[in-house]
Amino acid sequence: VEGRRGMRSFQEQSFFLTAALDPNLGTPSAGTGRFRVEKVDLAQLAARLPIPGSLPTASTNPTQRLPFDALFLPAQRSLPAGTAEAIGRFVRAGGGVVLFLGTESTPAGFNSAFADLLPAQILQTESAESGNPWRLAEANRASAVFDAFRTANSGNLAVPEFLSRFSLQPAPGTTVLARFDDCVVRTHGLVA
Repeated sequence: VEGRRGMRSFQEQSFFLTAALDPNLGTPSAGTGRFRVEKVDLAQLAARLPIPGSLPTASTNPTQRLPFDALFLPAQRSLPAGTAEAIGRFVRAGGGVVLFLGTESTPAGFNSAFADLLPAQILQTESAESGNPWRLAEANRASAVFDAFRTANSGNLAVPEFLSRFSLQPAPGTTVLARFDDCVVRTHGLVA
């Protein structure tokens, strides 16, 4: 989903994700790789997602009847009317969604819009003390999220520095995949 249409491609919110999934997007070779990427304008997203009654019932694979396998929604200040509900219907029909938080996001708005989809309640934004960034202290390397880091010399998850974050309260039954190194009571980490 692209919320910044009309800008040069490298200024769009989806630029890096799009380039990683289909480096040839916009060329005659687009879509020849493992993934087919289609950028959808945020204002048109709800209209592009079907309502449950409009889905064909003949398919045994729910994702074959959806217009997309997965949605990637960059951080947004607000969503057009009906968009959060349409995303919820899409997920309940078998589609996948990755929701990104950012400086544009408000915890209350995000929790309200996506309460039934989130593995955690978003509490508040936090900033690291000057000169004291956060790092990941623990990560569940058995999770597919960290597959790229399983083999020797494939990267050190303790090296990246984080200067801001959202604190989270995981929902019951949620698995916390990673935690930061500051050991505070609230949960800070990647949840699934």
